Amino acid sequence: MTDKPYTAATLAERWGVSSTFIYTLIQSGELTGFKLGNKLWRIKPEAVAEYEQRHAEDATEPPATEAKPGREVRDASFRLARKST
Repeated sequence: MTDKPYTAATLAERWGVSSTFIYTLIQSGELTGFKLGNKLWRIKPEAVAEYEQRHAEDATEPPATEAKPGREVRDASFRLARKST
């Protein structure tokens, strides 16, 4: 594998979200990451591509206006998909 894994900070910059949001995605299981040592998280490029592809369909629908559990994740996916097009 020649592609280097992302840090939460570099992925957050790429997607235009906070590092905290990236950690939330990892903890919720929406995004697959792995630990280096006790504290350092990394995300494989394949996991990023899979997440982006899985949430690209969400970009065709506008985000819901009422608050629902997990809305933050859907809204970020919408922003992400819009940014990548």
